[in-house]
Amino acid sequence: MPDLRRIKSSLFAAVDEYNNAVGKENLVQEMTTIDAGFPSLDSDKLVDAWLDKGGYVGRNCRITAFSLMGDFITVGKSDSRGNDHAFLRL
Repeated sequence: MPDLRRIKSSLFAAVDEYNNAVGKENLVQEMTTIDAGFPSLDSDKLVDAWLDKGGYVGRNCRITAFSLMGDFITVGKSDSRGNDHAFLRL
């Protein structure tokens, strides 16, 4: 059975880490409807701020995915092909 409390805690900790790293001034300040269109964000500025605080490109996606789905992932027989391209086999 998944530990929903742990999943929520891990997810929100990752969200807080990202938000604190990029700075509030670089985030959307209020919710809008889909009809209002997508907010304009400076993605280069967000990436630079994230990297400056120790994040790395792709970390957010991978960690978030595993944080949400980790309880559903099991590892069977070990793969002897090495780890050079392990991320491609997920």
